[in-house]
This record gives sequence, structure tokens and C-alpha cells, in this order.
Amino acid sequence: MHKRARSWSSWLGVAVLLSVVAAGAFAFASAAGGAADVESLKNDVSELKSQAGVGRLLAEQALAGNVTDTFVRAQSEQIRKGAEDTRAKLDPKEFEQSLGTQVLKASDAALRLEGTLRALREGGAARGSAESAKRSFEALYAELSEMEDGLKQ
Repeated sequence: MHKRARSWSSWLGVAVLLSVVAAGAFAFASAAGGAADVESLKNDVSELKSQAGVGRLLAEQALAGNVTDTFVRAQSEQIRKGAEDTRAKLDPKEFEQSLGTQVLKASDAALRLEGTLRALREGGAARGSAESAKRSFEALYAELSEMEDGLKQ
């Protein structure tokens, strides 16, 4: 079981790292132009959806007993920081005016994602915490997927 936990640990670490790198790349690309367009918003929503997916995987692994409490706490904090960075980019003033409502919806989803990650961090690998977080991540993932589909041209 320890080899399997290390395998998941490695995979989740890489997923979090890629998520943070992608967020940085999107931030850099967004800063290079004027008002952000629908593509920038779609990228931010995709990033949030990815973070919700990684959070769900982390909660599932906690429920299965494949990861330690310390690992759950550390990884959920790393994912939360990525979600916070993505939310910081979701300022309606930085986007085309026509996207204002959608930017606010994405920002709200990011806040809820951060809250779920914070709750998972505080609860660690405890069954109740992981179950609640898993349900929240699933709902956020579905909501963000729908939002992302609506932004496709």
C-alpha cells in the first residue's frame, strides 16, 4: 500500500505543479494584451475546472486511505493557492465589458473552490471531511464544465 500511496503522491504533486505552471502562463499571456477576451476567460475557467478535478482526486484518495493526513493538508493548500491565483485574475475591469457577468460567476466559483480546499485542508484525511469535499468538488467541476462549454465559440 505504501508504494501505491507514493505513486499517487507523485502523480498529484505533478498535477499540482502543472496546474500552477499553467496558471502562470495564462496570467502572463493575459497581461500581455489589453482587455482580456472570451479566450482568456475560458482559460481561467478551464484552470479552475482542473483544480476542482485535482481536488476531487485528492478527496477520493483520502477516502480510499491511499494518502496520509499530512499529504492531504499540504496538497489541498497548494491547490488552494492556485485557485486563489486564478481568482485574482478574474477582475471584471480587466475583461471586455460584455463578459462582466460571466467573470463574476467564475470568480464566485473560484471562491467556493477555495473554501472547499480550505475545509479539506482543515479536515485532512478524515472521512467526513473528504466525503463532503468530494461532493463539493464534483458539483464545482460540473458547474465549471458547463461554464467552459458556454464560452466556446
